[in-house]
Amino acid sequence: MQTWLIVVIVLAILLVFGGGILTAFNNTNANTNGNGSNKANGSCGSRVKSCSGGAANSDGKLILFHTTWCGYCKMVKPAWETLQNEYPDNVVSIDADDNSELKNKFSVDGYPSIIWAPNGLESPETAIAYKSGRDYESLKSFLLSKL
Repeated sequence: MQTWLIVVIVLAILLVFGGGILTAFNNTNANTNGNGSNKANGSCGSRVKSCSGGAANSDGKLILFHTTWCGYCKMVKPAWETLQNEYPDNVVSIDADDNSELKNKFSVDGYPSIIWAPNGLESPETAIAYKSGRDYESLKSFLLSKL
């Protein structure tokens, strides 16, 4: 009886967090250097198609894929909005529930997902997954390193 209850609770948690736990678990074996690229071979995690791409420029976008029901998305929202107000041309917030085409284009499978797209929203093939801190200073430092 207790085993069944534990299974139900675990499944409920996975359902509530929209697979973000599974995404984090799947990426724990990756030997990443903090920006989504693998130290050993230069490849990315499963959420982006490629880590290769052109040099960063003013077209680059730091993209937050979020949902209204995601608790972790709500936690990153204040830092993200501050960054977005400071860098409106380079920081984008996308509700994945309302923009499934973009979500699929960037292969997003968990929330919140932060992705650097050096060539903008039209070039998901050059995007890299952001894997560092979700606080304002970490996000800003990453963004400035790319601009």
